[in-house]
Amino acid sequence: MRGWCNLRRVNVISQRTPLGRHIKAEGITVTRLSNVTQIHPRTISDYLAGRRQFNPGHLAKIAEALDVEPEELFYQPEMADVG
Repeated sequence: MRGWCNLRRVNVISQRTPLGRHIKAEGITVTRLSNVTQIHPRTISDYLAGRRQFNPGHLAKIAEALDVEPEELFYQPEMADVG
């Protein structure tokens, strides 16, 4: 029977990056952040996973949407040992 298992797609946000921690703290999803910033969800996911470096324009849009300074979204090596 088609459609018998209609599960919601769940966004799992990694808190290993400053961006992930800010997204989690705001309680929003990648999809919502994508809608607000007009940045493709895949691009945001790539930023979260560290597969892509920030585009300066994207960095500004994401920082504004999360109400943080752009510098707060950069990976900081001293944070790698935390938690």
